[in-house]
Amino acid sequence: MRTRQKRRKRRIAPAGLLLISVFALGGVWFADAVRRAVDPPSGNVEWTTEPTDITLETQPPETQPATRAPFIPETTEEVLIQDAATELFEKPQDPVPEGYAMTQIDATFVHNGPLILLDESHPFSGTTGDLVTFHNKNASYRMKRLDFSTRPEVFNAMNEMGDAYFADNGMAGLMIYSTMAPYDAPGSFYQDALPDRSSGYGLDFCTINPDDTLNKLRTANPWLLSNSWKYGFIFSYTEADADVTGVSAAPYHLRYVGKLHASIMHENGLTLSQYLETLREYTVDAPMQYTLGDTTYSIFYEPSVSSQTSVPLPTNQDYEISGNNVDGFIISVAGSITA
Repeated sequence: MRTRQKRRKRRIAPAGLLLISVFALGGVWFADAVRRAVDPPSGNVEWTTEPTDITLETQPPETQPATRAPFIPETTEEVLIQDAATELFEKPQDPVPEGYAMTQIDATFVHNGPLILLDESHPFSGTTGDLVTFHNKNASYRMKRLDFSTRPEVFNAMNEMGDAYFADNGMAGLMIYSTMAPYDAPGSFYQDALPDRSSGYGLDFCTINPDDTLNKLRTANPWLLSNSWKYGFIFSYTEADADVTGVSAAPYHLRYVGKLHASIMHENGLTLSQYLETLREYTVDAPMQYTLGDTTYSIFYEPSVSSQTSVPLPTNQDYEISGNNVDGFIISVAGSITA
């Protein structure tokens, strides 16, 4: 009988165990790499084996518009900031009437326009624009010199007033003695330094006798006192406001402000400084209403608050804007304002 010999147990040497471990880990790494290639991980990261060329275009091809991720505030402070931003961009800061739009007006315009206050404390610092002379005037009034300069609107108003004076008096007895500067010839009637002379809105008058001699106006001419407002002129320096303007009465001097404003001042017995102060009470929401002829006008005041001020102006109605030479603008609109 044969005797079966026992098989000797094999022992793995330490070096062999290390080698088997290395091969095992390599196999796991290889299997994971294959899985990643077949089924890449989810998320926002793109897995690529090679870099991709990207071209930026100023106008992308037609695609669906991008949508902005919703804002999810984390604190109460962020909620308040978001609400404030939404209100700023979705709501107008100051509601404007129907048919009006907010328009930027430069602060320097405060010093321009027919309603600027010109007195001892507020000298003229605006612009005169294109001036005209009196070479093409009509024959209803006389001139000391035809080369005197004035604004076109003053020239037109003077021709109209001269016609009316001639019709009522039967002669061209009204003379413009000076305009933008004193007539400084020897023996000149008017050499006073009036603040509004350099603006181009002022006229100095005298009258002519039948023998062509001149009369200095030491008191206001009765016809001009009764009628000049109809053509847009006022007496800008009177005894009534000498303490306010710091300028002595000048009964020979007329100032152009336009028919609308001259009519309101005449009807209410207001000087220019008083009228401008009154206008401060009227806003675009509650304007002054005045009817002249067949037109009702809306007049309101807007303060100048910065180098660029937003002013409500009509988009389809005639209007005029004037600075007051102090701190704001006067807007006159032909028509009523609809809230």
